[in-house]
Amino acid sequence: MYVLIFVLVFNYIFAPIIKMLTGAVVGFDLPGDVWTLLQIGLGGYVVGRSGESIAKSIANRPQSKE
Repeated sequence: MYVLIFVLVFNYIFAPIIKMLTGAVVGFDLPGDVWTLLQIGLGGYVVGRSGESIAKSIANRPQSKE
């Protein structure tokens, strides 16, 4: 996931700056499936963190005495 983020940051932030300063075209060609992979990875992270938060709140809930 970190490699994917690095490639995206390099392509859309650093590569244009390098092109502007030196005129050299640098960057990686990205297939369309890269965005799908990023969406799946980010979605899995969000679901995992939400599940962790829900589990903590359920575990810390006071038990009712009947």
